[in-house]
Amino acid sequence: MKKTCLQVLAVLMLVVMCVTAFTACSSESPAMRDGFVPGGTYAATTAATMSYSAEKAYGVNDGVEIKTETPPEAGSGSLYDPGDSRKLILSADVSLETEDYDGSVAAINAQIVACGAYIENSNASGASSSRSRSLNLVIRVPAANFDAFMAQKDSFGVVQYSNVWQDDVTFNYMDMQTRLETLNTKRERLLALLNEAKKMEDIIALESALSETIYEIESYTSNLNRLDNQISYCTVTLYLREVYKATVVQETPKTLGQRISQKFESTVAGLSDFGEDLLVFIIGASPVLLILAAIIVVIVLIIRRTSRRNRAKYLEFVQRKEAEKAAADTKKPEDKE
Repeated sequence: MKKTCLQVLAVLMLVVMCVTAFTACSSESPAMRDGFVPGGTYAATTAATMSYSAEKAYGVNDGVEIKTETPPEAGSGSLYDPGDSRKLILSADVSLETEDYDGSVAAINAQIVACGAYIENSNASGASSSRSRSLNLVIRVPAANFDAFMAQKDSFGVVQYSNVWQDDVTFNYMDMQTRLETLNTKRERLLALLNEAKKMEDIIALESALSETIYEIESYTSNLNRLDNQISYCTVTLYLREVYKATVVQETPKTLGQRISQKFESTVAGLSDFGEDLLVFIIGASPVLLILAAIIVVIVLIIRRTSRRNRAKYLEFVQRKEAEKAAADTKKPEDKE
């Protein structure tokens, strides 16, 4: 009996040991199975693989070399410049309100001159008498001075909207350059064959192919020049509107007190604006309002006079009816006698 119990206990212990060993093997990380130790070197390498590291790092573990990529050096320091040889077309839209239209226009022109930019398109409308002027500008700013120009946008007026975006045309640019090199090589070969051609049909065919090749070269060259212009000079579309009172963009309130205070200030400002607009309307439309008031007074007087006449006629009618009724009541006893 004791021997059987010992055998059973031994078998149970063996099963427990096997299960424990299997669990430990299955929980082992892939890095450990491959011979890598999940220490600081492996973690740093993984992070550097997902995003560029700031420096080179080499780690060796069990004879395996781990290497991280070195990021490109910083460029001009612009927020929109990745610092490498990418071809980027940078654009921006800015919407402004101003109470001093002439001062804002002067500030914009001064900044354009300071940054070496130029106005590609300009469209102005409105009149100064009604304070309803507006200005729409398409400004081309050198890419190196884009940050400096955009940093001064608050001096142009109260910014209502600002958006900056860029298009990466690196692939298209490099593809066009490659095609252009291929076409130039093709042109040189066609010229060489044309110089050696003897038959008229060969000459005609080569000249036709050469003409098509030159046309494609000019087309790609024009497209590259256009991209170079868009890359070297950013496009800023600026819209300026003259207002009596510029709308100040407020920060979102965080606490209940800030929300109440902001709502109260907004209500007071709204009532003040309404009062000012009403006063301006009354004073500005006073000639028309006086004529309307005179017409209303005349109409009221006519209505009152007509009402009095009708009331007098009604009283006279009532009195006449009462008199006739009294006379009728007096005649009735006499008829009975």
